[in-house]
Amino acid sequence: MMKTAFMVRLLSRCSVLLLALLTSTQTLAGIQEDVLRVVWKDLRPPVDKTVVKDYRNGAITKAVFDTYMEGYGRKIITDYDNQLVKIPGYLVPLNMRDDMTATRFLLVPTAGACVHVPPPSPNQIVYIEYEKGMAYEETAMYPYWVYGKLTSTMTTSEYSDAMYSMKAELVTDYITW
Repeated sequence: MMKTAFMVRLLSRCSVLLLALLTSTQTLAGIQEDVLRVVWKDLRPPVDKTVVKDYRNGAITKAVFDTYMEGYGRKIITDYDNQLVKIPGYLVPLNMRDDMTATRFLLVPTAGACVHVPPPSPNQIVYIEYEKGMAYEETAMYPYWVYGKLTSTMTTSEYSDAMYSMKAELVTDYITW
């Protein structure tokens, strides 16, 4: 009799867990299917090939080219404003809560970017707020997909300016298949 009651409770708990897992998987799948995939080149305008050619041919100085590149790195693409997107990258934590999780990040295209000089161009950085948070030690080392509404809102941090912002709804491991 005790074994039967135990088995009923165990099966009941397993059913609740299975239902929760299926529901969360459906929600994640829904978010993952309904998004635009954005890659880093999508967040910067095309390079003026004439400027690059002139620099390579010595028709303009390095100072002139550097000024062009500085301005280029601050140009924003608004095609994805307020759209649900997913973008891959590395998370550089900006804060740490008492439970050793971070909720504010810079999303960057390469590992270690922003922590080492020089940081990526501001149009190659996304400021991320992720209310759920992530374990501090899991960030920056591994690539992730970050899902949320992208906006062209400049944010300044101790590392760099970010020309884009996002309130992340989901952060998953970077898997390409």
